[in-house]
Amino acid sequence: MGKYNHILLFMDYVSKYGLAYFTHTTNATEFIRAVKWVKNITKLLMKSEMRDLHADALSAYLSKHITTPWRIDNSINLHISPPYVKHKNHELESFIQRLEKGTRIRLSFMIDKEYKGRLITDPIDLFPWAAVHWLQGENVLPNAPLQRIYGIYVSPLQAATNQVTVPQKANLHPFGTVALLLRESKEHHKYELPKDIYYYLCNAGLDNMLVNNY
Repeated sequence: MGKYNHILLFMDYVSKYGLAYFTHTTNATEFIRAVKWVKNITKLLMKSEMRDLHADALSAYLSKHITTPWRIDNSINLHISPPYVKHKNHELESFIQRLEKGTRIRLSFMIDKEYKGRLITDPIDLFPWAAVHWLQGENVLPNAPLQRIYGIYVSPLQAATNQVTVPQKANLHPFGTVALLLRESKEHHKYELPKDIYYYLCNAGLDNMLVNNY
């Protein structure tokens, strides 16, 4: 999965807005860094404070010396779901399955494409970028559970920003599209095309921790 080994998926229970955070290990320090990032996104995007986090299979990330003091200082309630009730969380399970499927479909678009004079045969290093692209698309598409709640087509982004009646424009290009990159030449105010081929992977938006990890 590129330079990352694990992925933490977060979903807002009300708006269904999804986020992905990629980690190198399963230590508590990286888990806290991920939760801090989600807290920041929640505050900036939804104008609200995250207070409760429901999760399962996170015992490897927990530490009474690191995680617990941080939770207390930041007023975070962590609710751990036991393994035997995991199957009941069908909404999140479906979310995970669709992300995996959508990500692998996007990776298939990169097979046999040329990059730096070589053909890409195994695009697994692009997994994080493909996953973020799928999430960015999922967050702006109409969501069935939200439609049942509001009675109209509503996307997770609209619900998260409390703008369910405001039309939105999804500026997302297909994964792996050839991108036109201009760079400034040595001559002032002149631009040139690079010799290498570049591909569009995803937007560098607020929800992209690969670019905005704050």
